[in-house]
Amino acid sequence: MKNLLVIFLMLIGLAANAAQQKVDVVPLFMSNAQNTNSYGFDSVSEIVAGDIIQNFLMGNKVNTTRLDAIKALKENDFGVQQVAQKYRQSGLIDFEKLTTTADKTLLVIGYVEDGNFSKLDLWDALKLSSDFGLDFPFTWTTKVVLFDNKDGVALWQKTYTCPLTSRDGKFVAADYTQAVEQYEKIRSFSKYIIAKDVEENVNLRLNPKKIDYASNMQPATNTDEGIGLKFYKRGIPVKITQPAETFEEQLLKDDSFSL
Repeated sequence: MKNLLVIFLMLIGLAANAAQQKVDVVPLFMSNAQNTNSYGFDSVSEIVAGDIIQNFLMGNKVNTTRLDAIKALKENDFGVQQVAQKYRQSGLIDFEKLTTTADKTLLVIGYVEDGNFSKLDLWDALKLSSDFGLDFPFTWTTKVVLFDNKDGVALWQKTYTCPLTSRDGKFVAADYTQAVEQYEKIRSFSKYIIAKDVEENVNLRLNPKKIDYASNMQPATNTDEGIGLKFYKRGIPVKITQPAETFEEQLLKDDSFSL
């Protein structure tokens, strides 16, 4: 009996895994041996992608690949480099060059624009601002796009912005300790704001809620009451009963329906 229970639980686990959607989370701008910043931090694209992946792995609705495995496959991928270069120049995404083994890809794009609207990694902007004492209202932008690899169409997207300057001072780091403080602020916004919101929206997009319309409909009641008209049949007055409402008529009259 105990063995049967174990097998039953295993089957439930397999069924749950089979129902999961496979989504690869790919940061567009990645750091590697040839592309690093002065502080040695991960790019903001990688930070956000890592937090989203962590949330997916802790949940049970989205099956994904760990960030280190994605980087091993994509950080030196010429196609990804072309997409990144084109996005920096035009803001357009070439989805055809971003295909993965998964059915769907969640692309994460994080950057900061300078005064010339050039797209920089956040840490390069911090270094530039610190070295030259720039008083510029830097804003960190993160764009997240979910697209279908098979059809090549975007299924969902959202853009998050976070001002990096404040009333207390400029976006600068006089030393490595202050750079780490900025890093922790970025990690906090990524983990508690962006990653949570992305997880919720992707889950809703891949697993839309089903609406039970029938439960919101009032049951039809049998009645002998007519509509005030009558005709005579063999000299006996007979009331004409009102026809039952259609489903569409009930839906239009019902004001209690809500999502």
